[in-house]
Amino acid sequence: MALDPAKKVEAKRTPVTPDELRTILLAGHALALGADIPSDNRIGMAWAQVNLETARTTAAWNFNWGNIIPGSSWAGNWQVLPGLPSSEPQEYRAYSTAEEGAADYWRVVARMDRKRSGAILKAFDMGDAATAAAELRAAGYYTAPLARYQKTLTALFDEYRSELGAPAPQVSAVRRGAVVVIVVSALAVAGAMLLRVG
Repeated sequence: MALDPAKKVEAKRTPVTPDELRTILLAGHALALGADIPSDNRIGMAWAQVNLETARTTAAWNFNWGNIIPGSSWAGNWQVLPGLPSSEPQEYRAYSTAEEGAADYWRVVARMDRKRSGAILKAFDMGDAATAAAELRAAGYYTAPLARYQKTLTALFDEYRSELGAPAPQVSAVRRGAVVVIVVSALAVAGAMLLRVG
């Protein structure tokens, strides 16, 4: 199935701070995988991978936190990123909000995790960056050299643990019709997001 030309949007940079990314990933996890609070390691590993994939979000476009390509069944918005070599994919998914992009990131990771018999999210939860990188590569998430990806993912995860690690903000999600209310709170972080879904 070809991408719908009417769904093509202008590529716009969408950088966020490290703290904002952590909160966005928590909200996306609640939307995609349920309101159960994920382990701090799981959020930290996702934080590390998103920072690896998007050059610390400076190369995040339209809230595509994982540099996710559309795929043959993608019916959502998409974008063409500027300045890429012709050897790399040119079309990438695009999202209207940070939380929508994070939810899709988690759906993609969870789908790949099922293909790998749960090994990806287990590695995330264990804080095992080397195994997480190997499992993501085996699932087809990326094609970069494994050793380089493992080294960078490990360094970014270590940075997360030293700078942003526990206590994790608490997340709750309540669906009211077509509206999902997500409340994220921690000692220094408090916020609420209203998302229309469906």
